[in-house]
Amino acid sequence: MTWMGTAASGNLLWTTDDSDLFNLGKLVGDVVGLAESTIVSGIQGTAVEAAVPSLNQILKFDGSKWALATDATANHNLLSSDHPDTSPIDVSRGALIYGSGVSPAWHALPLGTAEFVLYSDGTDIVYVRLGAVTPFSLGTSSAPSMTFTGDLDTGWSAASPDVMVGSAGGDSLLTLNGIQDSIELNGAQIVKSSGVAVSTTVIASQYLILATANNITVTLPGAPITDQILVVKDRDGLATPAAPITINGNGNTIDGNSFIRIRRAYGSFTLYYNGTTWNVI
Repeated sequence: MTWMGTAASGNLLWTTDDSDLFNLGKLVGDVVGLAESTIVSGIQGTAVEAAVPSLNQILKFDGSKWALATDATANHNLLSSDHPDTSPIDVSRGALIYGSGVSPAWHALPLGTAEFVLYSDGTDIVYVRLGAVTPFSLGTSSAPSMTFTGDLDTGWSAASPDVMVGSAGGDSLLTLNGIQDSIELNGAQIVKSSGVAVSTTVIASQYLILATANNITVTLPGAPITDQILVVKDRDGLATPAAPITINGNGNTIDGNSFIRIRRAYGSFTLYYNGTTWNVI
């Protein structure tokens, strides 16, 4: 066996048979280390990150080196940083994903407050209470063209199946401003009634006053609304000439009288305010 050359630090000995030994230089290029513990330090001359990989990671070129990255095909959040056009986020139940048009391209819209609806502001979608900025606002002419006297509509809600309720602050009157000022009812008409057993003063929200006792006085509103209609009825048939139900005009006359009386059992009066006085109709 013959030694070939001068040994240097890091060199290896290499032979093809038992006759000769050759001087082989140390490992260079894409591998480093000793023959017994070779480490791949690059691929095609590009360095490989030396960190220890974890589950579902792969090598990905980051522009300067081969770096560790999560496999894009592995399970991950839709809006996670593993998508280059999104940002990390945990999407909660009820949230919506919508396009932002900017980076990140996708955003999560959190679940809205109860009884709010989705509304377009012309750029994005937002949650608003029905009536806040929608066509139900005061003075808005777009469909469905409805306003409330004196106050903004504060919202519509389902009180029960097939029953829709709207509130408008202190004045709950619906004003129709179209060519056909009428309401078409495709079912039974249901009106608000108030049973009274003692003398009482009618408030603006009352319409049908049902007296359940005699010898009481029903006082009409002191500042009635023009075109307002009220009905006063002896519900239980207790009125008699000696024990009537009195309807007091409260400063406004009723067909020229300061008061009128229901003197017969089950009697009633339907009253209309014309802006100056009450009329029996």
